[in-house]
Amino acid sequence: MGLSSQRLALALGEADWRELHTALQGYRRRVARHFHRLVLGAPEGGSSALRIDLGRAWDDPAETAALVEALAEAGFAAAGEVAEQLLALRASTLVRKLDEAGRRRLQRLLPPLLVDVATVPSAGTEQLTALRRILAILEAMGKRSAYFSLLTESPPVRLRLVRICAQGEFLARQIAAHPLLLDEFIDERAFEVLPGRVELEHELAAGLEGVDADERARRIEAGEDVVVGVNRFDTTEQSPLSGEGIIETVKPEVEQEAIDAIENWRSKRNESEVDKALEVLRQRQSA
Repeated sequence: MGLSSQRLALALGEADWRELHTALQGYRRRVARHFHRLVLGAPEGGSSALRIDLGRAWDDPAETAALVEALAEAGFAAAGEVAEQLLALRASTLVRKLDEAGRRRLQRLLPPLLVDVATVPSAGTEQLTALRRILAILEAMGKRSAYFSLLTESPPVRLRLVRICAQGEFLARQIAAHPLLLDEFIDERAFEVLPGRVELEHELAAGLEGVDADERARRIEAGEDVVVGVNRFDTTEQSPLSGEGIIETVKPEVEQEAIDAIENWRSKRNESEVDKALEVLRQRQSA
């Protein structure tokens, strides 16, 4: 090694460049372990002990029986129906339109995804329902197969998706309509318990600490800080129903003409016949 490398090693407290390189490799491995634990939720190289190998069942319908058996072993109560959903996905427009890279990503995702879905407690059709919602989301992703990799490489994100789809239809539909929502699954804080009144008061007080009230008022008055209803959007448009002639009304002479016509009709009718007809209606109603 050169003199500069030796100087660098000595400056960092190592005897020579080889020892410095060995120490650096140890630090790199340590950082990698922390990264995988934080982002991927598992140690590097970790994986579920349970595997579902789609194998030839994905490419050959004749292997469906083997797929059903693997799904049953994984914990699916209705393995046959789950297999039907997977084979329907294989024949779907989504898979036909995927390029080779996207198809490989989907095939890598499905085994761990199915393992996670199999953990959903199933007293009836809960597993099938959750899987149906998840497959609808996968189809909605279309050619954005990068999300397949996200779900494959990040078990926490995948588990959050499974739990949400198992809980109800509404959120699953929102994710299917807006797949970008999956980005929010990366931050586990979004799934923490919402803060209460006391926590919010403390957070607000901490945020306002050190804020000069006079300076804040000056910035609002100068328009530097926008406060809706105070220095921006503080007026409303005139109602379209205000003003003379906007709402159509009946002319007095036309109204009087209609009143006169009704009174004239009433004066010419046979009151006794009217009373008899009303009496007949009353009797039929009470019968």
